[in-house]
Amino acid sequence: MALIINSSKKVTVGTNAITVPTSCSTFIVTNASGSATVYMRENSDGAPCTSENGFAILPGQSLPMPICAGSLSMIATASADVFFLIGTED
Repeated sequence: MALIINSSKKVTVGTNAITVPTSCSTFIVTNASGSATVYMRENSDGAPCTSENGFAILPGQSLPMPICAGSLSMIATASADVFFLIGTED
């Protein structure tokens, strides 16, 4: 499986949950922070992400495979830049 990159997106996540629209695209998420952990969860129910209900992406790590979601709720332990590689699976 390969991901044909169509675009990229950068968001800054902090200690308050934000909603990131992803439009049901296929994407890989990377936490570019050297020290903050980022938490994310699919946001179809409107509930904000917390460290208790989110999936952790450790500092400097990426998801191991592409995922798809309509929108994400994200929060971090401190300010963190998060990058999305958005594409189409080949």
